[in-house]
Amino acid sequence: MRVQTTYVGRRASAVAVLAVLLVCCAVAFGQTYLIPWSSVNSGGEPGTGTGMMANGSAGQAVQGEGTATGYKGYWGFWYGVGKKEELPPGWVPGWQEVKSMPNTPTDKAPKDGAWMALHAAGTDANPVIYVAKGNKATDFYMYDPLAGDSGTWYEKKPIPGNEGTKLKPPSKGCVGVSDGVQYVYMTKGNNTLGFWRYDAVANTWDSMPGVPEGPYGKRVKGGTDMVFASYKDTGCVYLLKGYKTEFYRYNPVAGRWDTLPEVPYGGNAKKYDKGSFL
Repeated sequence: MRVQTTYVGRRASAVAVLAVLLVCCAVAFGQTYLIPWSSVNSGGEPGTGTGMMANGSAGQAVQGEGTATGYKGYWGFWYGVGKKEELPPGWVPGWQEVKSMPNTPTDKAPKDGAWMALHAAGTDANPVIYVAKGNKATDFYMYDPLAGDSGTWYEKKPIPGNEGTKLKPPSKGCVGVSDGVQYVYMTKGNNTLGFWRYDAVANTWDSMPGVPEGPYGKRVKGGTDMVFASYKDTGCVYLLKGYKTEFYRYNPVAGRWDTLPEVPYGGNAKKYDKGSFL
């Protein structure tokens, strides 16, 4: 029997830069050559990006914040690797700059609401990374680290910009997570309750039941994070709703949100805001 443990963290100060770090089971997909560390940054230097992904994470997305100032048309994308025996052929340990994220179609850099989700459809499939820029951009990509000398980017169907009748593209609180099989789930953020599912096979987006408004009447903002984990043999999305302490589980089979016990405030009684993570 496998025991699933989820950890939650909160930003250390009110001025902390938006940063999310997830550590998951390294054998989630039964592969040994998944990228141990990845980050998106806009400065073109390793270590300046604020988004990271853990080795073998079960598709959990990451958030990052950057700026295009001084780097218009260029967004650095780096990977870091560890043990040599875990690497694909031709890769070497250490940090390497790989092919930069495309600036098309919106010519925007990753910023508030940017995320990455590691995705592998089965134990024999090559892992790929799905990426959204946030920053009120609907750009959506798939990065294949094993295609070409430094990986290859593929433009995918843009993220729907509307929530109902309102224009609400991805922004603060937008996060994504993969089920490791076919789907990537995403909160829209941007002060909405939007919840979407991307079909990696059909390259389509579908609107799902919205995130519960909850007892505080708050919509999804910064500090939100998601993980995908098994509950009673069913893969589910666990959601930390930013701004307060709400915690939910989405069951894709039932198409239902379940309200879970709220996350404790802790000793300093601060809300979960930008920089919080699961």
